[in-house]
Amino acid sequence: EHPLLVTVHEARVAWVAVVGLFQAGVMAPLAEEFMYRGVLMTTLLKVTGIGWALAISSAVFALVHVSTEPQAVLPLFVLALAMGYVAYRTRSLVGPIIAHSLFNSLMLLGSFTGR
Repeated sequence: EHPLLVTVHEARVAWVAVVGLFQAGVMAPLAEEFMYRGVLMTTLLKVTGIGWALAISSAVFALVHVSTEPQAVLPLFVLALAMGYVAYRTRSLVGPIIAHSLFNSLMLLGSFTGR
């Protein structure tokens, strides 16, 4: 289980859940989308085609999460491909940030309901 989920579940205090939701739903998407789509993928696009840039940046994104979520590497890779494609097509990080935020928030909220 992800360390953030463990912390939130063990604390059983509302403010910890709110901070966890802010971290997962706002801070992580902003930082990760800037880093993986904004910097890495954009840099790769200068030396490779879109296919390689998407594949490499998505693989790096997924592999960074392997230590906390090894079971989610493949789904995260597919999600990263989709977010990278949206960033490429729109030339904006807004869509990927919103998608990433929704994904993380729903995963965290789902852990409270056991789904």
